[in-house]
Amino acid sequence: DSVKIEAFSQVFILPSPARFTPDPPRFQTSNPSRDAVGTFRWQTTCDHVKDQPYQIVFKITDNPRTGPRLVEFKTWNVRVVGPAPKWKSAQLNLATRSANLEWNRYFCANNAQRIEVYRRVDSFPFTPPECVTGIPDFLGYSKIGETSATATTFVDTNLRRGLAPGAQYCYRLVAFFPQPRGGESYVSAEICVP
Repeated sequence: DSVKIEAFSQVFILPSPARFTPDPPRFQTSNPSRDAVGTFRWQTTCDHVKDQPYQIVFKITDNPRTGPRLVEFKTWNVRVVGPAPKWKSAQLNLATRSANLEWNRYFCANNAQRIEVYRRVDSFPFTPPECVTGIPDFLGYSKIGETSATATTFVDTNLRRGLAPGAQYCYRLVAFFPQPRGGESYVSAEICVP
């Protein structure tokens, strides 16, 4: 039987909306040698970052010669997360026992609310898996401060006590997005001093 594929979601009415073709939906011939096809395209932007996934519901309806039409539904959950902040440099200032941290302006700075800075002693290599945002506790990092999303520098003075001589301090960044959508970025790569 021929089938009609339709898609329903809020992503079709957002700024920079998703597209689904054929539009408008129509019945397409479907047989063992040729499947009916629907194409979903969505170029996400920083405006789409959200803590909870977007749901897209696909409905497939057949068009039988006799008997009732059969319908099947399939739901996709699509999570849009912020990209990781990107480091420029980290330098140890021996005179003040502080670390001067610098990163590129955050890609989604106009949408994010803040950037949080995390530190640990010694390196811990980690690349986040898909859709794992923020900084997992098992990495052993502690939050030492936060800045506006448009900031590109931070000075770690260890709360004015100074950093311990001889220790290797490693840093990571995470961007946070405002409510009601919320959301957080992937954690940055690690950067260490000295």
